[in-house]
Amino acid sequence: MPVVVAAEGNESEAITPHAQIQILEILQAHGQLSCNTWAKHCKEAHQVAESTFYTHRKILSEQGMIEVSGEKVKGKGF
Repeated sequence: MPVVVAAEGNESEAITPHAQIQILEILQAHGQLSCNTWAKHCKEAHQVAESTFYTHRKILSEQGMIEVSGEKVKGKGF
């Protein structure tokens, strides 16, 4: 069984899941996308499942990492 050990560094810094980074990279590359188009790009580029996309989109929205206005989504600097 693998063992996870903390490395040196800032222990209070949150770890961003890899899928969230991929999702944000797609949004950053396009600037502003509809939710469906964003999910489609994420699936094509990184094979992010639709359910995974919507889970992480919700988290990113709650954390203030993205801005939702109507159907369009804009990324904030990350």
